[in-house]
Formats: sequence, structure tokens, C-alpha cells
Amino acid sequence: MKPLLDDLVARLRTPAPSSVPHLIHGDLSGNVLFAPGLSPAIIDFSPYWRPAAYASAVVAVDGVLLFGAGEALLQRAADEAGTVQTLLRALSFRLIALDERSRVDALALDELPQFNAATSMIENVRIG
Repeated sequence: MKPLLDDLVARLRTPAPSSVPHLIHGDLSGNVLFAPGLSPAIIDFSPYWRPAAYASAVVAVDGVLLFGAGEALLQRAADEAGTVQTLLRALSFRLIALDERSRVDALALDELPQFNAATSMIENVRIG
């Protein structure tokens, strides 16, 4: 896991573009309930003070890691942010969470191939 994290951190040397931070839900995926005829309900609010594009990047990365979404979702999040840096930060956030989880659940390491795939997809994302 360390080589992948080191690679991601090396890519973070480029500063993310400045944008105004807001109160966002930092872990939206899996925390929205849907029921027919009702508005979605957000549960388990995880407050973060980040640019809004970071929340979108976390959702996009989760889409790839957890739900089999493709590169198009990552491209859309990068276009919204104007950079791939938010995607790299979101992927790093999830990788660190996986590392923590793997300390108590060795099966968590089975998820590493999805991280490698997501990293490759992010490499293909282009801005502009």
C-alpha cells in the first residue's frame, strides 16, 4: 500500500487551484437513503471544510472504487474542479482509510486492485 500512497503523494506536489472552502459532507457515498416518492435523506453527516469540488471528487472516486463507475465520472469531477488534483486528494483520502481498516481487517487489502485501476483512470483524465 505504501508504494501506491507514495506515488499519489508525489503527484500532489502540484498545488490545487484556489477555491473557496465550504462546509461539505466529506463522506457522502453510502450515506444517502432513497425511498420512492420521498426526497433523498442524508445520514451520518461528516463535516469537512473543503472546496465543494472535493466532495464531488470523493463521490467520483467512490463511484469507481465501490460501484464500478468508469473514467467518465472521474472526467466529469475533474472538469467541475478544473484540475485532477481534487481526484488525487480524494483517492489518497480513501487509500489512507483503507490502510487504517486493513490493520483490523486483512481482507481490506483485497481492495487494492481497485485503487490501482482508479489511479490509472485518473492518469487518463485531461483538463480542457
